[in-house]
Amino acid sequence: MKTAAALGVIASVRPAKDALAEVLIPSGRQETQWITGNKLNYRRDGLAKVTGQKVFAIDLRARDMQGWPAQQSHALTLHVPRADRPYLGLDLSVLGSDYQPDVLIDAESVEADGLRMPEPSFYGEFFLKKGQLSPMLGHPVALAIWHDYEKFRVANARLRFNDAIFRFGEETAQPARKPYVAARFVRVQGEDAYGEDKFSPMKNTTIWPDLDEQGVHWPGHDHPAFGALMPESERIQNEMKQPRDGMRVFSRKYYSQSVEHVAMEPENGLAWYNTNGATLHMVGATQAPYATAEHIMHMVKDSKLPLNKLDFITAYTVGYGQKEHHPFPYYVVLAALYAQGRQVRLALDRWKHFQFALKRHPFDTDAAISVDKDGKFRHFSCHMVGDGGGVQNFSPSVGTVAVTAAQSVYYFPESDLSTQVNPSIGVTSGSMRGYGTVQSMAYIEMLVDEIAQEIGLDPIELRQRNVLKSGMKNTQGASPAGHLRIGEILELAAKEPLWVERAKRKAEYEAANPGMLYGVGFGASQKDFGTGAEACIAQIEISPEGRLKMRHIANEIGTGSTTSQLVTVESIL
Repeated sequence: MKTAAALGVIASVRPAKDALAEVLIPSGRQETQWITGNKLNYRRDGLAKVTGQKVFAIDLRARDMQGWPAQQSHALTLHVPRADRPYLGLDLSVLGSDYQPDVLIDAESVEADGLRMPEPSFYGEFFLKKGQLSPMLGHPVALAIWHDYEKFRVANARLRFNDAIFRFGEETAQPARKPYVAARFVRVQGEDAYGEDKFSPMKNTTIWPDLDEQGVHWPGHDHPAFGALMPESERIQNEMKQPRDGMRVFSRKYYSQSVEHVAMEPENGLAWYNTNGATLHMVGATQAPYATAEHIMHMVKDSKLPLNKLDFITAYTVGYGQKEHHPFPYYVVLAALYAQGRQVRLALDRWKHFQFALKRHPFDTDAAISVDKDGKFRHFSCHMVGDGGGVQNFSPSVGTVAVTAAQSVYYFPESDLSTQVNPSIGVTSGSMRGYGTVQSMAYIEMLVDEIAQEIGLDPIELRQRNVLKSGMKNTQGASPAGHLRIGEILELAAKEPLWVERAKRKAEYEAANPGMLYGVGFGASQKDFGTGAEACIAQIEISPEGRLKMRHIANEIGTGSTTSQLVTVESIL
């Protein structure tokens, strides 16, 4: 690793199965009953999951780790429940003298040792300082460690849901903060959907306004970079407010709330800082092990504490994006650094996980589509305002990805899209699976369905008339790579008996089941992944012995991708 070499650290990132070599019993043979003939019986890894052969980070303890001492300490974080009064400190008298933590870490502790959260503008600060107003509900103020489990258990029970342990000042208003991001994407096609655009982000630029504590300031017509695009944005909006003859405009408002990922595995980690040799061993429940390991090295090397070696062990985890570029692993590192040479486990209970783990962005959205007399889309406008919570995290990219994905499977000759994500006292929003597109694409599908109903056109037929075809440009002015086959999917769906006979089936079902309703809907969407950087790589090898080996960039994170990739090639092989 380049970072390790630059910092003078011996670093490794390895799977848990290597660290647990003496604990795990190999199965001895490949499980074959997941598929018989052409029939898929269950997921390829299904039997391993239900029989406990898949070891998750939360399953592990210090005694399970090869070469670790068996004795383990226990840590918990303390999170302020309000953001309208300055935090003045802790009152742990409820623990009495018998159950006080052996170690208590706060903002002053880490500052004295030169420890800082990696990229604080992205992840936030470790702890709230005394006298500060919390930027969010649930911000950590301290981390406590107990070396005795029974004392930890009693203390944890006394501290849970106990807001009296926090001391606060007088009620104070939150200071104004500038938006995390705002951007505008304007496109006007040229002669047709395939030729050069008159205006587009690819041909010209994305519009980036000025941001400050008062909000968003869109550029004027005289702006050297954006001046030519803003009049086009205004023209599109005006034409949608006053449509030409034969055009109809359909506009709707949509809202999505902040959503907890509800991963079965809450945030957790296990670590040991061996002062003899300045070695940090860590089991991390993270979907981004390499980025996390890199940040850990910077975090410790920039402090007063020595680090010569990092052994980062990554186990199976459940995250849906919640454990991707999240701050929790760095609290596990803190616990290890201050655990007085002992192994320590930090795991959030369900309440603290809900209180602190990353959430899905809520959005307020205004969307509109203009349609001509032939059922062809002409204009598309989508303006999304998101809530990023207390810390920036991935809000800038989630906001831009969300609004640019709103186009989904449709072609629009002209479009005006804007996004804005604001800070709030809510729990930090991050990269939940879908990356903002679940919100925007769902809105557009609902709008397209309403348009079909209003103009009296079959919903699939309306989609077929407006489907994005290979070579056509998207709202960014780019032609998506590869052969787009959504048109074929729509053609097949239109012939599906469930769709063709939906009215008949509805009447029959509701007649046979009084008080019950029956309905069949249709939706079609497609998206990029992550921030849009394509990395589709697949490789199939045939060994000299005639065995097949497949490598694929799809990671098995609970979605069944391992199974689906095997099934995809099964009929060919």
